[in-house]
Amino acid sequence: MRSLCPRALFVKVAKNATVRRFATEAAKVEDSVWSWNVKLSEYGRSGRVSDAKRTFDRMEQRTVVSWNALITAFGRHGKCVEAAKSLFDRMPRWSGISWTVMIAAYGLRGQVEDSRKLLRTIPEPTFDAWGATIAACAQNDQKELAFELLKLMDLEGMKPSQSTLSIVLSACAKAGALRDGKLVHQSFLLAGEAPLDVVLGNALVHMYGKCGCLELAKNVFAELETPNTISWSSLVAAYARGSKGSSALENFWKMRLEGNDLDQIAFTNILSACSHGGLLRHGWTFFNSMVEDHCIAPTLEHFSCLIDLLGRIGQVDAAEDLLKSMPTKADAASWRCLLGACRSHNEVGIGTHAHGHASTIDSGDSSAYGLLSSIHRAGTSFH
Repeated sequence: MRSLCPRALFVKVAKNATVRRFATEAAKVEDSVWSWNVKLSEYGRSGRVSDAKRTFDRMEQRTVVSWNALITAFGRHGKCVEAAKSLFDRMPRWSGISWTVMIAAYGLRGQVEDSRKLLRTIPEPTFDAWGATIAACAQNDQKELAFELLKLMDLEGMKPSQSTLSIVLSACAKAGALRDGKLVHQSFLLAGEAPLDVVLGNALVHMYGKCGCLELAKNVFAELETPNTISWSSLVAAYARGSKGSSALENFWKMRLEGNDLDQIAFTNILSACSHGGLLRHGWTFFNSMVEDHCIAPTLEHFSCLIDLLGRIGQVDAAEDLLKSMPTKADAASWRCLLGACRSHNEVGIGTHAHGHASTIDSGDSSAYGLLSSIHRAGTSFH
């Protein structure tokens, strides 16, 4: 074995040391950039947009992740979408995620057409970019556009994720579009590529329940291997909306026995369903359980559900008493809700009072005056 002369040995050692030093320095830089990106992303998630921008500006080296994190932070803050687009245009290079986060930013701001234009600009749209554009349409009540994009996506040989389908189903539920919701469900079944996951399952239970198809909601729920809190609360709401109070309560207690705890949003959905189903006793039972068993402080939305419920069944005076006594200050929408109940039950006195409050809180809204006029016209024709 040939040995190296001292000079050659020195050169080899020096080279190895240099390589190690460069590797160490590179690792330090990579670690430093990673920690900056973590901080930047955390600021964005917590809504501290100014801190996120300040962190980005202080970074000596940035990666695509850095740019995407700040665009996402801007996008989550609706008023900063122009800043997000400016940042996007300045990026040294775009990744698939870059396009997706910019599309999502437009969607959060309600700029659906800009989302669609950006999708058309992408040389090779990714699966996620399609999903973000469809979500932008669905979440901004552009259900027809969402379906159009689903068809185009299918023509491109790409299947939407169950998460994307669940967003479209939420739009169907909001619009009461049962036929469209069934089409989404059917397209998933025909694809037959994956078992039903809990996200899509929950969206189907919610959609069918909201559209009054209790049996279909029950069937989908039965398919779920591990129903979660959202699954159970959607089923309870479906029973309540269908005026099946006893079954709603029975499943509510089953859910608790399974160890599922409801949150504020779940109780809002259940109370809203009780309102539509005219279930006063059950509505109060759920409301009291929320406060006493789950230790959840009622919000204005929860009280509004009860006010709407009382108004629907003709207990307008009780609805007014609740409005006046609740710890949360009533907004114009709450008073308009009472005003609508007064119109349904020809209650002129309370209606006039409700109109006064609604107009004081929101003087620019003419709908309250229209409701009051309807009450007076109904009262005149009645006499």
